[in-house]
Amino acid sequence: MTEKKRIGRPPGGDSEETRRRLLDAGKLIFSKQGYSSASNKLISEKAQVSRGAIYYYFPTKQALFLAIHQELQELQLNPKEDIVENATSFSQALLTILEDIIEFRIAHPHSSAFFAVVRTEARRNSEIADALEDGRWLALYDNLIKLGIKTGEISESQSHMVKAVLSVCLLGLTHHSAEATLTAHKNAVKGLGRLVKGELLSSKPESG
Repeated sequence: MTEKKRIGRPPGGDSEETRRRLLDAGKLIFSKQGYSSASNKLISEKAQVSRGAIYYYFPTKQALFLAIHQELQELQLNPKEDIVENATSFSQALLTILEDIIEFRIAHPHSSAFFAVVRTEARRNSEIADALEDGRWLALYDNLIKLGIKTGEISESQSHMVKAVLSVCLLGLTHHSAEATLTAHKNAVKGLGRLVKGELLSSKPESG
């Protein structure tokens, strides 16, 4: 069987394609192996490039890991920030964000496992601790709350509680996504949406 030729340092036209292959391969390997156990050898084999090509784009494993995390955060947060900016109500924004959570999981199936690695290994591995930075998420919650106060959906006196619940629910969905099937995750997200709309629970118990 002929071994597939691996790409070394690429000519100019192949540069972005090679970088893309390394990001995709790294995402898969980190998701399956974790940060500590992943190696440039595994990543280069998955990407079908030479190990030297990794160092050309990412001088360290840390740099590759953080580049993948930054890209996934951008893909997650950019549409959600746009949703809040363009929404006319808190409930509309939150329901649309829930829809986007499902779309993101479908489009990026390995992202949940990657984020699970961030949550576990970044807490005990200082070189990737920057991946725990959640300033943009906190700003998203703040802007959602401000929208709800503006529209009268949220009492300012209870805004800190609403923000805490938002954090628990959205972070909980991220944890759930890493462990549940797509169908189960869809049910959890849709159930939360129905709870927001007041449709999940009966207003009075059924007689028995």
